[in-house]
Amino acid sequence: MNHTTKYSIEFRLQGNELDEESGYDLYYLSQNLHAFQQLIDKTYTTLKNDNNNKRENLRVKVHNIRSGSFLADIYIEVAMVMGSLLPIVTEVNAKTIWDTAKLSFEYLKAILNANRRGESLSTVVTESSNVNIVNANGDVIISVHPDVIRVANQNYPTFKKIASLINEKGEEFTKATFKPVNSEIENAIEIGVEEKVLLQNKSIIEEEPIRFKGKIFKADAEKLNGKMKVYGNSSIIEDGEYNFEFLDKSKIIMKDYFDVECEFLALKQTEFKPDTLNKYIKQLKIISVEKL
Repeated sequence: MNHTTKYSIEFRLQGNELDEESGYDLYYLSQNLHAFQQLIDKTYTTLKNDNNNKRENLRVKVHNIRSGSFLADIYIEVAMVMGSLLPIVTEVNAKTIWDTAKLSFEYLKAILNANRRGESLSTVVTESSNVNIVNANGDVIISVHPDVIRVANQNYPTFKKIASLINEKGEEFTKATFKPVNSEIENAIEIGVEEKVLLQNKSIIEEEPIRFKGKIFKADAEKLNGKMKVYGNSSIIEDGEYNFEFLDKSKIIMKDYFDVECEFLALKQTEFKPDTLNKYIKQLKIISVEKL
């Protein structure tokens, strides 16, 4: 049997373009409201294990709009499903939807911060069925239920979208804060400039160069970039096709190395993937090349 549950979230947007005196910039307001709706939708459908993304029992409504920076209460209303298939909760109700969304944000911050510190991450399942995210030293970065990880993987693009709207230099839109009504800031999902930098998850160029064999098979002679096949270097870099770019463009004539087996010295430009906890090579920055 179902019955409706409700949970109230204080929704606050801060910035010079989001106050009563200057008016509320419709772009920032609409984008953030849409992102919040997506956040709740994705959490709800993931918790229900609903691959069809059905949300007929869920409503997200704005109430009590107040002056100052854009400030309102948003009610999450859901027809509670008794006997959820998921072990993380015994029922999918409005509060568990919010709590899981908040946990997914904390999980993403923990793994992205660990990656920024240069730590390699892996998972260990505990006796309690939680998943520990550990670094190479075995230190536990965070421990969560597997369903929090599933929700985090679904919500990451939405958090990243909100972060992309934040102005790092200007003051138009500086912070979004979502927290249960009458709760402390520690219970909030808060996205400002610091979180923007973290959630952007920009690729990095690693300092240690690698030496490997390969062959260029697609190239732009003017930009000195393209695609190459790497092989026979399993201990250094996985065999496969990679994007590349020559760092010193003044000394290279592309046709001299096109479709010829060569030995390359390069730096890896890597990007961290939160859904796998792995880094992948986005591009190889070629320092030098010699024909074999």
